[in-house]
Formats: sequence, C-alpha cells, structure tokens
Amino acid sequence: MVTLVAILLCVLSVFLELQMIGNLRIQLHGFTNDPDSAVYRFGWLNQYTNTLFYNVPILLFGLSFSTLIGWLLEQRVRNSIQ
Repeated sequence: MVTLVAILLCVLSVFLELQMIGNLRIQLHGFTNDPDSAVYRFGWLNQYTNTLFYNVPILLFGLSFSTLIGWLLEQRVRNSIQ
C-alpha cells in the first residue's frame, strides 16, 4: 500500500510540475529562447523562472520518492534477515 501511494504521488507531482511549467510559459509568452518572451535571453536562473526549481510539486515528489526508497530498503533488509 505504501509503494502504491508513493508511486501515485510521484506521478501526480510530475503532472503538477508540468502544468506549472506550461502555465509559466503562457504567462511569460514563451521560454528564455523565444524572442517574444518576457524573459528572452535571461537564462533559467533568474527572478522570473526560479519558481521552477522549488515548489510544492517538487517537495511532494521528494517526500514520496524518499518514502518509496525507504520502504524498498526496509523490505530488502527484512528479507535478508529471514
């Protein structure tokens, strides 16, 4: 059950992050390599696009992924003891 929830949360967080990227692209009229964009030639490390680097979907992914890895390691240790 833990693995299923963790995998579903990983998929959900990737979907939410892709939605945020798409919304940001629409708001800025393109990405940093589009001439009509508000952030043309700024690069990804700037005050307008730094929301892509740390937000709720990324936090959700990190927590669910670490939960999944922890559960898998626990199962591996439990099986090696028996």
